[in-house]
Amino acid sequence: IVGKEGQAAVLARQGRNQEALQAVEEVTRTAPDRGYAEMIRGDLLMRQGKSAEALAAYQAAIAKPQAAPFQKAEAANRLGQQKVRAGYYEEGRKLYDQAITLDPYYLEPTSNKGVAFEKEGRWEQALQQYRKTLVLDDSDTIARALARKAEEMLAVQRDQQSKERVDKLVKELAERFRRQNASSDRED
Repeated sequence: IVGKEGQAAVLARQGRNQEALQAVEEVTRTAPDRGYAEMIRGDLLMRQGKSAEALAAYQAAIAKPQAAPFQKAEAANRLGQQKVRAGYYEEGRKLYDQAITLDPYYLEPTSNKGVAFEKEGRWEQALQQYRKTLVLDDSDTIARALARKAEEMLAVQRDQQSKERVDKLVKELAERFRRQNASSDRED
């Protein structure tokens, strides 16, 4: 069964989707409690544009009792990615947290959680996630680039907030000046 799962994964990576799906079907018939086959099925369905079926397969992969923690973590991560793409950021982050709990050394969900924050414009939280990834692997170039982008966006936000504060102060000073001039004109 494990060999057939491996074969399905290799066939899927080679783009031989129909053969991969046949191998997945064989695994699920022979050993219905295996989770990795469901994850492969989810990937194959996603490639075919069948996202609802793919999401169900990823959920099944997480729920199956016979799957290694890293396999369940990968399924939770993929499910989280789909939730975030659909705009369900909080659900996606919860799935990323589940993936991290299942496999704390799997870096992708930590970075993906940062991306989910980013999509909401929550740059500070995004940066925190990218920094967590870099603590685990400081050579992660993607996390480093994402962290740099988050830092730049935070700087832009701070500059915008400073500009807005200055504009407000200038407006208040101008209004005060006008009132003062109007008051002195009446006295004359």
